[in-house]
Amino acid sequence: MSKVPDNLLDYMQQVEKKHKISKEVLNDIFTNFPIPKNWDDYQLAFYVEKKLELNKGYFSIALRKGYEIKASIQNMHGHIYVKLDDEIIKLLKDGFVGAKIKPGEVDEYDHVIKLTKNTILGFYK
Repeated sequence: MSKVPDNLLDYMQQVEKKHKISKEVLNDIFTNFPIPKNWDDYQLAFYVEKKLELNKGYFSIALRKGYEIKASIQNMHGHIYVKLDDEIIKLLKDGFVGAKIKPGEVDEYDHVIKLTKNTILGFYK
């Protein structure tokens, strides 16, 4: 029995070897996941990281290091799931686009929220 993959890249490599599917096809499948519309529920951390332009593994590191963060993070069956803070969810539901920003960019956004003490999210429509 094969080892449960730690991340999406490992999973892609495992699938490629087992089923002989080309890297290009797998990359197309995995990079075009639909971003969830129902932000009230827990989402795979991968989706949230992609949506908010956060680094790969951001929530996994936050969970492991115990960061104070405006989100609930759970490890379920080897996968990291995230439920964002209500304030962030409201902005996403209202159609705002969010991304990680630098402190000097704060004035360029309609709404700014500190996800952690070092991570700032900027939202715009």
